[in-house]
Amino acid sequence: MYKTRSFSGPSHQKLSNFLETQSIDDNKNVNDYYQIIHNLFLLELMKQTICVSCKVMWNGDMSISKREGANFVGIGHQGLTKLCAILNLPTPIDEDHFSETIEYLLPIFESHKSLSMQNAIEETCKKSNGCKITVSGDGTWQTRGFSSLHGIVDILSTVPTAKVLDIERLSKKCSICTGLLSIKNSNPNKYMEIKNTHQCEINHFASSASMEVDGIYRLFSRSERLYNVQYTHYIGDGDAKVFPKLSNDPPYKDISIVKIEDVNHFSKKMLHRLQKIAESLKTTKIDGKLGIRGSGRMTKS
Repeated sequence: MYKTRSFSGPSHQKLSNFLETQSIDDNKNVNDYYQIIHNLFLLELMKQTICVSCKVMWNGDMSISKREGANFVGIGHQGLTKLCAILNLPTPIDEDHFSETIEYLLPIFESHKSLSMQNAIEETCKKSNGCKITVSGDGTWQTRGFSSLHGIVDILSTVPTAKVLDIERLSKKCSICTGLLSIKNSNPNKYMEIKNTHQCEINHFASSASMEVDGIYRLFSRSERLYNVQYTHYIGDGDAKVFPKLSNDPPYKDISIVKIEDVNHFSKKMLHRLQKIAESLKTTKIDGKLGIRGSGRMTKS
C-alpha cells in the first residue's frame, strides 16, 4: 500500500514560491506547471532562433517533414491525416496551416528543380562537346487505360550518368475549378472572382493518350529558349506518334531530328515479328522440316 508523502519536490516548491509572489494567478496552461523552465517560454524562445542554413527564423513548426512527404507522394491534408492515424502517429496541423506550408515549400522545390536541371544541361553539353545533344523521352500517367486526367513527360540526358533535363505536367482537370462548383449557385460573385483570378491547372484539352506526344513536343520547342540547346537526336520508346510529330512540325529551324530506336523496345518488336513469322510458317516445310522452330533453328533462347 502506497503512502502519501508529507513533503513536496523541489520543482513544486519553486513554483509555489513563485506563484505566492504573484497577486493574480492567470496562468491556465497545464504545460507550465511542475516545470523548472516553462514549456511555452521555451517554445517562444526557440521561435527567435534562425536556421544556420537558410537564415530564416523558425516558425515553431515541428512537422514540416510530414508536409514535404505528403507533397512528394501526391496526397493532401486528409490523406496525410489518415496515414498518420494508421501508423499511430500524431495527426498533422490544421488544414489552413498545412496549405500555407505547402505554398511556402513549392517555390523552394521549384528553385531546386530548376537548378538541378540547369546543371544537368551544362554537364550534358560539356560531355557532348556542344549544344546539340542526344536525349531520351518518355511519359507516364496517373492512372492506366488512357483515361487519366493527369500525365507527365520528361527528357533525360544520355550520358553515362543520365539526368533529367526538363519535365512537363499535363492536366485535364483543375482542383480549384472543381471545388468552386460548390459555390457556383450559392455565391456566384465569389465564384466568378476566384475563377477569373486563380491559376488554373488545366493545360491539356486533347485526349489522355496524346499527352506524351504533346508534352515531349513542348519540351523540344522550349529547349532553345530555356537552355540554348537543341535536342537533335531522340531515343524514343517505340511510340509511333511522337517522332512523326517532331518530323512533320520541326521545333528547330533547318534541323531534322534523328530518331534512335530504344534497344529494349527494338528487341520487343523484333521478338514479336519473329514469333509472327514462325507462327505463319509452322505448316510450311523448309529443308524437310515443318516451320523454322526447333533445334538448330529459331528457339526461345
